[in-house]
Amino acid sequence: YRITTLIKKMNGKIDSLLKLKNPITITLYASSNLPIPGMQNLNERVYAEVQKCNIRNYNKIQYRYIDPLQNPQGTTLAQMYGLPTLRWPRFTTMEGRTVEPGEGMVGIVVEYNNKFETVQILSRSIFGQYSVGDLTRLEDTLNVAIDNLISINPKVGYIVGHGERDINDEQNGAAQFRKMIGDMYDLVTIDITKDEIPDDIATIIINGPRSMFSEYELYKIDQFLMRGGSAVMLLDSYVEQQMQGMQMFQRPPQALPVFTGLEGMLAHYGVKIGRDIVMDKQCFIAQQRGLGELTIYFAPMISEEGLSKDNEITKYLKKIVFLKASSISVDETLLKENKASVQYVVKSSPYSWLQQGNINFLPWGANPPQDSSLKQYNLAVLVQGNLQSYFADKQPKIDVKTKETKGKDYVQEEALKQSVKPVKLFVAGTSEITGRNIIDEEGKSPNAVFMHNVIDYMQGNYAMPQMRSKGLSFNPIKETSDTAKSVIKGINIAGLPLLVILAGVLYMWRRTIRRRRIEEQFSSMR
Repeated sequence: YRITTLIKKMNGKIDSLLKLKNPITITLYASSNLPIPGMQNLNERVYAEVQKCNIRNYNKIQYRYIDPLQNPQGTTLAQMYGLPTLRWPRFTTMEGRTVEPGEGMVGIVVEYNNKFETVQILSRSIFGQYSVGDLTRLEDTLNVAIDNLISINPKVGYIVGHGERDINDEQNGAAQFRKMIGDMYDLVTIDITKDEIPDDIATIIINGPRSMFSEYELYKIDQFLMRGGSAVMLLDSYVEQQMQGMQMFQRPPQALPVFTGLEGMLAHYGVKIGRDIVMDKQCFIAQQRGLGELTIYFAPMISEEGLSKDNEITKYLKKIVFLKASSISVDETLLKENKASVQYVVKSSPYSWLQQGNINFLPWGANPPQDSSLKQYNLAVLVQGNLQSYFADKQPKIDVKTKETKGKDYVQEEALKQSVKPVKLFVAGTSEITGRNIIDEEGKSPNAVFMHNVIDYMQGNYAMPQMRSKGLSFNPIKETSDTAKSVIKGINIAGLPLLVILAGVLYMWRRTIRRRRIEEQFSSMR
């Protein structure tokens, strides 16, 4: 998997470099009056490393040297890029040379297409003395900066603007998710309230929005799908809100319903997310110190029976966990009319039920109903094929604040009423599966692999899930049923002693037969 990923990156980098219209600029900012070790011939040494880097990057690099002491504008630019400014008082060097007070800076900036990366070459000793660091690995550092600028990986759109999970928030957002898929994809944020979805985006992710989408924002998403785009929608039916002030200690967190407007559009496509939370007897069991085991019914443990073996996303997985997920129902008749199909990617166990109405996420507040009312529920589905536009029979209302169109309905182009290419739409009733509690830092847990597989599938990389599954950190054997466990336990406890007794009886029986045969033989000789 790592070899394949590396090869894809190399191919992507070569393609990106060959397509560059303008050169990548590497600028050394170094004040000539900076009295620190390592400044001698710094320009020549950095230039030599840049030339090595230039050969590896198809001569797409342009080098510049700016001395902020001689160029005041260079000082402003360096500060804008965040290069540190060093200041020193009047002092005398060990050689007896007097250095006047002043300030200066040193650092490297890599720029392309209004984006930049800063490369620090300053180092500091344990005694607080500054010097220019070792430049032997500068070539590799510059190559990493160039990779970040030219976006060698395919782009995946991440919709923002309605309280979605923040891809930069380590604690409560989806930062782990962004890092995990960063080995193959660049996650690009798209503010759907302001921007259109770019043409070079093949897949968008809508991860846990908290507020209503306007009609025109839904129109943007709908038309993206009608053009043959792929969408991953991870939508929460409820959000847990912590009480404020003194009520925080008196009342548990409230589960408030979430309405985004996406529900109606999905229902039009044939997918409906229930206003409920799926509870499951086959769930995660937390170990509480001093309290024993705590059953988390709203965290279903999905075994192989609940994972589709007909789709590459889950084909090579054996167990994952979902959290605070709503049920999903599909109108297969509607999909068939539109020449689309559905795959039920993730299902709960047959021992599940729905929590509706007053939702409670306290682990000790749930009691399973009678077994006769338990059943299996869909937790994630994948719709593929042709879909009819949500705006096939209507046009979105757009309030354009201009003199000519103020207060009027206005659209720029006629809506596509039917998808022109097959659509891929992945829907799950929770966004918790992208949080740090579910996805590990290394991306090797089953849930991390599951989410990476989803993005791979939507991007058309159908062969990657099988390779990635080889590195799973948790890949259990097939789980044994309780009946089989009891039988095996009984054999180990009672079976072995019975075998010993039977062996003893058999030995005594054979010994008795032998004794009788000997007695008969000698009695005939008398």
